[in-house]
Amino acid sequence: MKLLAVFPDPESARPAIQALADVEHEVYSAEPLHPPHVSSNLLGATVLGGLLGGLGGGVLAVFTFKTMHLETGGMAIVTYPPTGIVIFAVAALSAIGTALATLLWEGDMLHFRPSLPADIRMEIANGAVAVSAPEESRDVLERAGARIRSL
Repeated sequence: MKLLAVFPDPESARPAIQALADVEHEVYSAEPLHPPHVSSNLLGATVLGGLLGGLGGGVLAVFTFKTMHLETGGMAIVTYPPTGIVIFAVAALSAIGTALATLLWEGDMLHFRPSLPADIRMEIANGAVAVSAPEESRDVLERAGARIRSL
């Protein structure tokens, strides 16, 4: 079972957040509270998406040119400039799409329902700070002066 501790302002929440450094917890705030550095796979996923998109764009262009048999004035069916344009466009689109998908996945933003009750979300919007922590941390949160609610 998880607890949701609500603090009236960021200053009153800081001691509890520091005391929970060894416990897995989540902090909800309307302003950044300088969280620790979190590693991300965003760059690697974007590069991989761009490379796979470029490969797919090249295959798409060559397949289209060979399927349509559009010979013009004795030129080769597959020409480099149009193929390069298609490769660039599909690679860019894939890189952007992969970056967005990775950002949403790693940010845990693919939920359709909010994880916090409406009244708590309203308090956070007005400056309060909420901390979601396991049941074992109840005494730390109560000593810090939080209003506690079970989720």
